[in-house]
Amino acid sequence: MWRAIVATAIAAVALPSFAQAPAPHPLALSDWSGLIFLCDVEPKFNVPADLCTGIAAEAGRQAAAAKMKFAALAPGDNDSGKAAKAKAAGFDDHSAIEMRVHLRPPHSPYRAAVIDLDALSRLHPVAGQPNMFRKIYTQGADPDAGANWSKQALRDVGLMIHGFFAMYSAPEQR
Repeated sequence: MWRAIVATAIAAVALPSFAQAPAPHPLALSDWSGLIFLCDVEPKFNVPADLCTGIAAEAGRQAAAAKMKFAALAPGDNDSGKAAKAKAAGFDDHSAIEMRVHLRPPHSPYRAAVIDLDALSRLHPVAGQPNMFRKIYTQGADPDAGANWSKQALRDVGLMIHGFFAMYSAPEQR
């Protein structure tokens, strides 16, 4: 009998405190002012000339569909170029997502490339370390080698970007 009373008392105390804990608020696209995008190819890795152009166009199309401001960077753009492009697109680069697609040579002769997609969010500046970021999304792919690998790569990157927008556009779960 005492065991039942003690178990009931523990449950009565433990459950309300657990049930009352608020769920953390997930991030949403509205938390950022825009999307800064860069398609980056590792030096000495030959890719079709229009691949990064197509990837950036797909990212811009999906950003527009999500009603998010968008600025595409060119390789070699520095911080002032990034700020200028973001401002021209109507948003502040300090409160934007920075998404980068990186293409590099494959590790296997059966693959055409290694593709990494990372989305970063700037943290509030800390004295002595003003440009700190946190990774909020990452995906990767390695398309099969073949004559049409760039079409597969474009489709794969499009799906990865779609996953990002789907994740941050989803309604809050409670």
